[in-house]
Amino acid sequence: IEDWAFVDCDALTRIVLPKTVNSIGSNAFSFCNSLASIYVEPENSKYLSRNGTLYERYTSEINGNFRSCLRILQYAVARTDDEIQLVSPDSNFLLLEISDYAFQDCISVKSIVFGPDIQTIGNNAFNGCINLSKVSLTTSLQSIGNYAFFNCPLFTSVTIPRNVMSIGSAAFGYVDFSTKIDEFAI
Repeated sequence: IEDWAFVDCDALTRIVLPKTVNSIGSNAFSFCNSLASIYVEPENSKYLSRNGTLYERYTSEINGNFRSCLRILQYAVARTDDEIQLVSPDSNFLLLEISDYAFQDCISVKSIVFGPDIQTIGNNAFNGCINLSKVSLTTSLQSIGNYAFFNCPLFTSVTIPRNVMSIGSAAFGYVDFSTKIDEFAI
């Protein structure tokens, strides 16, 4: 599946990926605002899905050891979950990354709790989550991409963990910090 293959396909409500799919390009399902369900056949060795989330498996070297890892590629943004817990669906894998645009325009979510291993939040990952008011970032977080939380106007509190080395352009843009944010700590 090529980069941006189904971009802005509002008619797309469900994704079913067979075991034979071994490549999904960047942002293949971005801006599919009616997407309510993602299913990957259990025999697929590269991808998996749980609770409306599409994950990619990969291996990464961490502290000199190779580990089985996951990155979130896409969330079914038409789901009505008001709280999302971003933890690995498989204890054999570390969930390290949230890809670009993964949760963009997910308007139902109000709260996101990040799991203990997440290191990277991609560009535009939560852009347009207009009802998102609370995020609990993890101390393992190292990078917040450009526009990651852009247009999340209901934010009331953001604490940036000490390990964050980079915060992208307009990562928290379009939030009225003078009246809406109770606390922004680094």
